[in-house]
Amino acid sequence: MRRNILPRNSLQWVGVTSFLLIFSLSAPLLGQTTAPSHAAPAPNTPGAPIDYLIGPRDVLAISVADMPEIREKENFRVTDTGYVVLPMLHDPLKAEGLTASELSDRIARALRDADILREPIVNVYVEEFHSRTVTVLGAVARPSVYPLQKPTTLLEALSMAGGLTPTSGRA
Repeated sequence: MRRNILPRNSLQWVGVTSFLLIFSLSAPLLGQTTAPSHAAPAPNTPGAPIDYLIGPRDVLAISVADMPEIREKENFRVTDTGYVVLPMLHDPLKAEGLTASELSDRIARALRDADILREPIVNVYVEEFHSRTVTVLGAVARPSVYPLQKPTTLLEALSMAGGLTPTSGRA
């Protein structure tokens, strides 16, 4: 006969908290396919983490002051190969692996080099995250890999997976 030292409810709580602790410790690494950038913070990306690296299929809102082609924020999807195609530039620009601030500088440099604008003012915002995912395993209703559309908390990830099962934490 097996004897539990802790009451049954305590064992369930220990299991749930162990799951949450392991998940929360690994959460900063989820979906990170490249080393984090150590560039200066990107002040123009309020929705994105400061060190967020743009990836394939992300949606970027790009605005360029004094450009008739892009007067206000316009959305551009990063291609599967990691490039963003802007109508005023002949060649696509590599966006994958850059922060929003770095891509903003790269677009401004390309506009100067193409003699389109002398002092371009470019803003890049990450509107939708499609290149990062979270894997939720264990005693949840629907264990799977879920895409992250925005910064996501642990509770939101558990909710995407349908929540904990009634038997979670039981030994």
